[in-house]
Amino acid sequence: MSCYKLIIRVMRANKRPMFLYEIQQEIWQGFRQRYETTAISARIRDEVRKELQRNGRTVLSARAPGKAAHVYWIGKA
Repeated sequence: MSCYKLIIRVMRANKRPMFLYEIQQEIWQGFRQRYETTAISARIRDEVRKELQRNGRTVLSARAPGKAAHVYWIGKA
């Protein structure tokens, strides 16, 4: 299964805002595929958003409270 499809599966299954490293860990634990967080971020910006838009959804992101990193989740477009 391709990287962007695994990202969508993980994000849908968790139904909560997730850091990139959490998405990375879930993909590794569930599918034994290893992707760098930079690759995951790039897929979210491109392929994941395009795929979700077909269903009226999108990937939302926000800075995590008290942290420099962002969290990502699926929401309505």
